Amino acid sequence: MLILAVTGALSFATGAVAAKPLTVSQFRTQANAACSNAYKQIAGLSHSSLAVYIAGALPITRSFEASVARLTEPAAFAVPFGKLISTLTAEDAQLQKLYVRAKGGHLTIAQFQNDTTMTGLSRTEDSLWSTMGVSVCAG
Repeated sequence: MLILAVTGALSFATGAVAAKPLTVSQFRTQANAACSNAYKQIAGLSHSSLAVYIAGALPITRSFEASVARLTEPAAFAVPFGKLISTLTAEDAQLQKLYVRAKGGHLTIAQFQNDTTMTGLSRTEDSLWSTMGVSVCAG
């Protein structure tokens, strides 16, 4: 999946405060629900063309990413969660590049399915989710 960039910075000037971190159980439950929802939406996309499919996937994955970014991870997950956010951001950038190629007629389904950049990012994402015990998201 893909993610919007998250800074994690607090704005003391505006009086913003950090949300209380979720428990491990709460984090896993909310992340699994977000993944399940995104997977269901992706499954309903049109396959009329690769460009149409990717164009439909982008807003779904970006909504998913925003949902994930709003989670306040438990302290034990700070490092893998930070890496996950970076990975999702990179996936979004790669999916956008693939969309441009597909829209221009320069990307086959096989090339899309075997894109080494996306495949590597997806494996990293799955591993990070697995590290945090988020089974629905872990592949």
